[in-house]
Amino acid sequence: LLQESDFVSIHCPLNDETRGTFGLEQLKQMKPSAFLINTSRGAICREDELIQGMKAGLIAGAGLDVTTTEPPSPDSELWDLPNVWLSPHTGWRRIETRQ
Repeated sequence: LLQESDFVSIHCPLNDETRGTFGLEQLKQMKPSAFLINTSRGAICREDELIQGMKAGLIAGAGLDVTTTEPPSPDSELWDLPNVWLSPHTGWRRIETRQ
């Protein structure tokens, strides 16, 4: 599936089985034109390997609504990567989403 997909979107709970399951090995299987989207939990991706893969241009880009540490530390390389888009993971805060 990774070899054929234009977009890979991660949606799963974080637990012992899913922690760190997406990293460099999976990025290398994706098409260079593909995008990764993670709106699940940051620790599902191995963030250091994701940064490495994005710097190497393994895929076209990544959209991250979640990161291992939220928000990413000010010195995180995620802030400076032109092929990574970050959103603040705050949708749950609005009263409308909790009703």
